Amino acid sequence: MTKQIILCYLLLLSQISIAKPYNQKWTHNELSADIAQFSKQNFPVEQQKVKRFLGYSSYKILMEAEQINGYLLDPFRHDGETFGGFSIRKKTSSLTAIQSMELKKILSSDANYAFDNMMKNCTFTPKLGLEFRKGTQILRILISYDCRVWRFVGEGINKEEDFDPSYELMLAYLQKIFPNDSPRKNN
Repeated sequence: MTKQIILCYLLLLSQISIAKPYNQKWTHNELSADIAQFSKQNFPVEQQKVKRFLGYSSYKILMEAEQINGYLLDPFRHDGETFGGFSIRKKTSSLTAIQSMELKKILSSDANYAFDNMMKNCTFTPKLGLEFRKGTQILRILISYDCRVWRFVGEGINKEEDFDPSYELMLAYLQKIFPNDSPRKNN
């Protein structure tokens, strides 16, 4: 938080020096108005909880993935081609740059995770898988809509977390990737 305040202050100072010659003094009201205007701008906020939860290397794969693929899964079959041990029903081509950016925004936001340390009493039945590739590194996410749980699997990570706060957002997003297949379907 302190780094963000310092960064905002430095950016504000750089804007001030451009906006007004260095030899002119700022009044309190002018400075307050500039700070208010500056604070209304949307700067990306580093998502500390997600980064801690995933770990640095997995977070880096998530955010810097060169290719992302989506898979519709059959949570009750484990034969044929599988993803995370579950049969693949359908695979997308690589996500577009816009789709990838939207997905990364959803998955990197602290607000979209419950982080409540509660265990859900349900069977993990993933209907969707996402694969993030950065070079030879892979991070897979299995998504169970019945439990509203994400499972992150990769080198050094095998963790689950609730996505209750972003359930409807994820449904809407995934409908864009698979417009003819609802994740709510059982088959």
